[in-house]
Amino acid sequence: MAGLFLPLLAALLLALPELSAAAESAAEAEVLRDILKETVARAEATNRLALIVLGGSVAALLSTSYLQPRTRRVRLMYVLFLPGWFLLMWSLYRGQEVYGVYLSALHVANEPPLYYQLETLWRLEEQSAALYLSLVPFSLWLVIFLLWWICQGERRATPRS
Repeated sequence: MAGLFLPLLAALLLALPELSAAAESAAEAEVLRDILKETVARAEATNRLALIVLGGSVAALLSTSYLQPRTRRVRLMYVLFLPGWFLLMWSLYRGQEVYGVYLSALHVANEPPLYYQLETLWRLEEQSAALYLSLVPFSLWLVIFLLWWICQGERRATPRS
């Protein structure tokens, strides 16, 4: 009986490091999934903010319920919307890339976990930076508009037809 038990015990002891390595690998994969889920959630929140800013800028451009400049020179301040929109689109694009890296991490296991963490964090950082930079032209437009409104506030612009 001991002759049968000893080889089985030896095989089990030899397989034990492999089993613990597999358990560690599964735990690392679970931690990676949790980190990537948090990163994707942050990217989605940033995408929502970018869409809110985009909708607000379009509403400000198309709205007729506020004073609007009549002269072409003053209306040139609306050109500031173009770089703002470009940066908002870049932010949305980078947010989609974060989600793409997350999907790759779930389905492709040939890269080390650190690669996926760095890729998602890098793209999330670029997404956030693009969103914050997009606020600069919109803020500048708002300052110019307020200065124009303070100086020209008594005159009412004609509504668009």
